[in-house]
Amino acid sequence: MIDYTLKLADEAAFDALLASAGLEASETVLIDRIGPIEWNGASYPEFYVNVRLTGEVTPEQTALLDTVAINPMQPQYRVWA
Repeated sequence: MIDYTLKLADEAAFDALLASAGLEASETVLIDRIGPIEWNGASYPEFYVNVRLTGEVTPEQTALLDTVAINPMQPQYRVWA
């Protein structure tokens, strides 16, 4: 199982990323579309997404997702239950 928090320019960029990675929402690809964030007076206009992969992931898919994953040292905006 791999959890990602991704940051992209907009929702269309995320949809294109999923298509190019050959991934789609399913029982093994769980997607939480957050979108832009307004929090504590601050605005984060980028499109944020949490993705949990519970099935097999290829090295190519991992490499592609890693290009837009938020650095683990940055704050995370969702905690998986």
